[in-house]
Amino acid sequence: MIHFVKHLNSGKINYLIHRQYYYGLCKSCKQYNTFYNWCQTCNPKTIIQGWSNSDVIDDLVKNCIKEFQSKAIMHDDVIEWIPFNKLGKIQKIGEGGFGLVYSAIWLDSIRVTEYNKSKWVKTRKKSKVVLKTLPNPQDLFKCLKEFKNHMQCRLMGSELKIYGLTKSTKMIEHYEFNAGDYLMVLQFANNRSLNKCLENNFKELIWECKLSQLIDISYDLIKIHKAGYTHSDFHSGNICKIKLENLYFLTLQILDYLRKSKNTIKMKKFLE
Repeated sequence: MIHFVKHLNSGKINYLIHRQYYYGLCKSCKQYNTFYNWCQTCNPKTIIQGWSNSDVIDDLVKNCIKEFQSKAIMHDDVIEWIPFNKLGKIQKIGEGGFGLVYSAIWLDSIRVTEYNKSKWVKTRKKSKVVLKTLPNPQDLFKCLKEFKNHMQCRLMGSELKIYGLTKSTKMIEHYEFNAGDYLMVLQFANNRSLNKCLENNFKELIWECKLSQLIDISYDLIKIHKAGYTHSDFHSGNICKIKLENLYFLTLQILDYLRKSKNTIKMKKFLE
């Protein structure tokens, strides 16, 4: 179980994990792990960063990535710097008033934890991902603020996975973004939006399925609200439908639609 503890002095949320014996002992600190084969205190310190000496990356970006790496409670949730040359087959799949969305193949693959040969192992799986342009590309501070907002929602339990940040190294006309622009790398919604699913399959949906989808949507909204934000463009086109093996679930596409709630304290008391 995850416990969110607020420091009395700073007023900031500190993400603490109730360590469980069945996750095993950390070899370094001898405490119970926070997930299988992962200790939140020790493992983030061993992460090999993806940037090289030749990469021109602002220290603000590096510090931002390291900050959220330290909060990862499991191997699968570690965000990282993703070199642009490790992203292939980039194709534009959507756009809105706030940015452009592309699909891509991440050659280094996403992080996963698997049970193999009687033990839990950290590994990677080749996967399609989403690249999302950030607003105000010339203002790094505002770019990172937007990224941090979404990471806070993710830490609160929002389902859409965030894999990290990348930076375009060259301008290609049909990509419609400039060399040097930062992009967010996210989970690919392999079943597109709820709107498309309803258009194609509405007659086949039974009541149990509809209720289950409403629960999924409500769950993500609660997590966004607990992080102190509201979703200001809530409709079926901004709800992603993702398939994991035989399990389908819905998650809100919160990108660019988060707004800091003016009544954060009242909202959190209501949700509690």
